[in-house]
Amino acid sequence: MLKVFKILIICISITLVNYSFNCFGDNNNNKEKYETEKIACISGFNLSEKEAKDNLLHYAKRSAIEELFGELIKSEVIIKNSVLDKDIIESQSMGLIRIKGDPTFYQGKNFGEVCVKINSYTTDSDVDKFKLKKATKKSCAVDGDLKVKAKNDAMIGIITDFAPQLTFYQTSELIHLLHNVNIMKEEYIENHNVYCVTLEAQFYPIELLGFKPKVVPKTPKPKTPFFYYEDFESIEEGLVPKSWYCGDELLTKYDVNETVFTTSVQKNDHTFTISNVQFPDNFKLNIYANVGHDADLIIKLSENIFGFKHTGNQNIRYNINSSQVQIQENFVAQRTKYSIEKKGSVFKLYVNDIKKIIGRLSKFSTPEGIIVNILESNYGFKIYKIEGEFL
Repeated sequence: MLKVFKILIICISITLVNYSFNCFGDNNNNKEKYETEKIACISGFNLSEKEAKDNLLHYAKRSAIEELFGELIKSEVIIKNSVLDKDIIESQSMGLIRIKGDPTFYQGKNFGEVCVKINSYTTDSDVDKFKLKKATKKSCAVDGDLKVKAKNDAMIGIITDFAPQLTFYQTSELIHLLHNVNIMKEEYIENHNVYCVTLEAQFYPIELLGFKPKVVPKTPKPKTPFFYYEDFESIEEGLVPKSWYCGDELLTKYDVNETVFTTSVQKNDHTFTISNVQFPDNFKLNIYANVGHDADLIIKLSENIFGFKHTGNQNIRYNINSSQVQIQENFVAQRTKYSIEKKGSVFKLYVNDIKKIIGRLSKFSTPEGIIVNILESNYGFKIYKIEGEFL
């Protein structure tokens, strides 16, 4: 008894090739197409109709790839320097092959043979993805290893400007996608401890489009926008939140339609500490409070002082350590949003989302908690909510 096996015998013929111009020459007309007609045949034994059609289209398109992109894929330069292997580049090329009209499926001349004929084409812009591109990028660093950080940031900028989908992946995996990296200009601003570099590098678009890093993104989005949040709604009146430390005169209290953190002794300086706060690298700390008339709000993170101080005559002084600015304004005895924003080594103070002062703390160390001082409070204070936002 004759047993029929699943056989994939491939027979491919070229019936028509049409180049509207030199396929690999210089041409800036992206509307031009590279076209070819392909026929692929296989044995259809033991294949479902869908499997047969899928295989036929695969082999026909692969044949078109060999013709339309073959010289570029086989180029010693792109294969030798590439971080991708030839199969991945060919797989990416498959997506660049378009079929004009509908494929024609038919019975072949041999027993059990099925065939397909396709009119396939690709465009000048598709072919361009295999050609080496050049780009420049400037980046500055203000903390850490300045030269390494600035150079890495510039290289990542070149990559992600072209392929934004790679933005959150590890630097060590991405920089190998660049070729012929050169430093064009360096600048060090000594008074501000800032180093800037301008880089020039080359890349193959097909590599960036096909690259799939093995490591998960370095900055996954947090499940919540807050790394710390307290609005006192779950705190029993008279008590304080867990990990808060303060004198007995400070407590929670029902106030109209909400619970607030306040004092039972009005004329006094008040201090409370919030421990076990896990600060991220970049953040915005918001304190919603009414500090009464002419009181000062001082917030301490690690050894750094951030101040919102009344100086009389409706003047308020804002400070980031020794950096300070004085503004004539008044928002006493009302609910106010006080904010500290950190991005890298740059800090900003806001009041009701309006920026008041900017400063830089290059030696800032990650705090383990928050210390809040309310000084010269003659009429008491109320804290409505404290939230720490991821940035």
